[in-house]
Amino acid sequence: MREILITSTVLIAALLVLRWVFRRTLSRRVQYALWALVLVRLLVPVSLPGADFSVLTAVGSQEETAVVSLAGQAEPMQSDGGGSTPQPSQQSPAGQGQAVPSGQGGTVAANPVEKPVLPQILKGIWAVGMLLVGGFFLLSNLGFWRRLCRERELYPVAGFSRRVYLIREGGGRSPFLFGLVRPAVYLMPTVAVSSSETLRHVLVHEDTHARHLDPLWALLRCVCLTIYWFDPLVWVAAACAKTDCELACDEGALARLGEDQRIPYGQTILALIPGGRGSGNPFLTASTMAARKRQMEDRITRIAQGPRQVLAAAVAVVLLMAGVSACTFTGGADIGGLTALTGEELQFFNEVYFNGDEYNIRNQFLSSTYETPQDIDLYELFYCEGSDPSDEEIRTVLGTAPDNLVCPAFKITTGEMDQILTEYMGLTLEETNKTSLRFDYDAASDAYYHMHGDTNYRSYVFFPVGTRGGKEVKLYYQDDFMGDGWKCLTLQDQGGGNYHFVSNLPCAKPSISTDYPDETPDMTLPLTELQPYEAPVVSTEPHVGDYVTFLENWDFDGHYVQTYRATDGAIYAAVVAGDETRYVFQSGLSEDHSMFFFQDLFGYDGFFLRYGGELPAEYGGNRGIVTDFYYFSEDDMPALLARCYGSQEPRIADLDGDGNNELLTDCQIFFQRAGSVREARLPELLQGAWPEGMNWGSSEWNPYDKCLRIRAAEGQAGKAWTCDLYFDGDNLLLYADPV
Repeated sequence: MREILITSTVLIAALLVLRWVFRRTLSRRVQYALWALVLVRLLVPVSLPGADFSVLTAVGSQEETAVVSLAGQAEPMQSDGGGSTPQPSQQSPAGQGQAVPSGQGGTVAANPVEKPVLPQILKGIWAVGMLLVGGFFLLSNLGFWRRLCRERELYPVAGFSRRVYLIREGGGRSPFLFGLVRPAVYLMPTVAVSSSETLRHVLVHEDTHARHLDPLWALLRCVCLTIYWFDPLVWVAAACAKTDCELACDEGALARLGEDQRIPYGQTILALIPGGRGSGNPFLTASTMAARKRQMEDRITRIAQGPRQVLAAAVAVVLLMAGVSACTFTGGADIGGLTALTGEELQFFNEVYFNGDEYNIRNQFLSSTYETPQDIDLYELFYCEGSDPSDEEIRTVLGTAPDNLVCPAFKITTGEMDQILTEYMGLTLEETNKTSLRFDYDAASDAYYHMHGDTNYRSYVFFPVGTRGGKEVKLYYQDDFMGDGWKCLTLQDQGGGNYHFVSNLPCAKPSISTDYPDETPDMTLPLTELQPYEAPVVSTEPHVGDYVTFLENWDFDGHYVQTYRATDGAIYAAVVAGDETRYVFQSGLSEDHSMFFFQDLFGYDGFFLRYGGELPAEYGGNRGIVTDFYYFSEDDMPALLARCYGSQEPRIADLDGDGNNELLTDCQIFFQRAGSVREARLPELLQGAWPEGMNWGSSEWNPYDKCLRIRAAEGQAGKAWTCDLYFDGDNLLLYADPV
């Protein structure tokens, strides 16, 4: 509604100014017709595509539209390149898990959230006002119609196609037209017996109202007043439009009566409504001949003066109103204001434009840092591209026999490079700086050749937040693949879902604002009484001589961590010392275990170890997933930060938008307050607090809205529930819908 109010205000103001400037030279029928633009603007809540000349564009350029605050303004920082830490072929981001109810103390009470938001209050006042004004409009017209039905009697008029009724003198101040589908003319007895000329003037006047569809326009004016009852400018516009309605009717009636009837027609109006005051109720849809004193003076003056229509004035007004309409019926153009990407837009970039089940060349544009498209690292970009060269090309270009290849060979032509660069950067190979183009070039085939056995393909990237400013899109992500922190990827929107890559630079960590639902939560669960979480103590045991084969090897910040199969057949996780002593910190791992980096969790960087196992009884007792998050203590041995149990992988995310990460599983949240880690066990909290009782079902993480979608089985009241659960830093906010 904000856009409609802004544009309608400009439109009404412009029409009022033109109405006054051209008051002596413009046909009132033309001016009356222009009010239809205001009706359309007020009653049709849509705008044409955005334009630079739009009123909304001008307003938007004066507003601060950035809704995502970025720590340190999240401006890209210069970098000399990406990190060199070895990484696996597929990124496995910290995902989802299940609850760990250990170490939870205190009592948690469920209290309803009371947060009267100003927009909700104003919306309620607006709705109540509409009901009151709309009710008054309806009752006024129904009451008027019922009174007419009691007081009227049919009065046939020869040669007049519309119904004519006589009403008692108290039924109205002047003749009028009333009715929407089949409008009828209502007369006082004095008009009927006055003279044939007077009767003719009245009937032509009211018939002109009907031909102009004035009862319909009167109804639409009342609808506008009902919806925009709070806007005084809409009331002014309605009053002026009603005045112009009568002036346009006078003009139309005189066009039908003829110029010789101008003075007699004016005398009829004066004779019928001496001292007329007009209708005191603006919501009556009757088209009456009455008017206030000043309006009557204006009408009689115009009738007496005769037409002074100036074609140039009419053309000027129409052109001016066309220009004003173009500015008020179009939406605001993108002017560079910073706005947050919606959840749907983030989902598009994360699930459609990037990632996917198969190789996606767009992911490769994140394989290096570059400030301009011309500076992109071509070696990293095209590392996974190419086809198999022929045996002859292997001999002549790579200088070896096909049977002697140590690694697979690849060939990519200049044309193939140009096609990719043109599609995604708007450049050809010659237009780039050919940064790191270390492939072997063969002029005869105009192609590049290379050999390698590994891959630098980033199969997964997650963008938790993004912004749009005009056609520029910025996507922020923590680069766990390269292991070198946060980065900002800048794209240029080309339309139709196509984008050009502009830059990929390190940046400060963004502080991602959480967009909570507008409505009040069904329940809030305070977490302020939770006791600090105590992770299990990790003990290490030196193993010597039991190594058979390694399963995973990683160098975590100078600490060599390995999972290996021992001589007893068990799988251990250990820190390997320089003398090959293995300090085992975890035993009995499953075959499907995995390790990977994590960053920025409660002030620590480290690694997580994920494995299958039987969950403790308090977590269901079934086989599930255990994920341990480790950091290295001062003695260079692993210390446990948090242990997650569940059926899904846990997620590291900034749930409350304060710039600090939380750890979320499918039924628990770890967060840090007052220097210590706290744990909220979701099934335990919700089942104990939900009034009807809630049997925990399944849950699914929504990374774009930063909430947990919980599907709960039937509770004590026999209802199933679907809940969206948010974390605001101190409370759990529950938005539940029965299904």
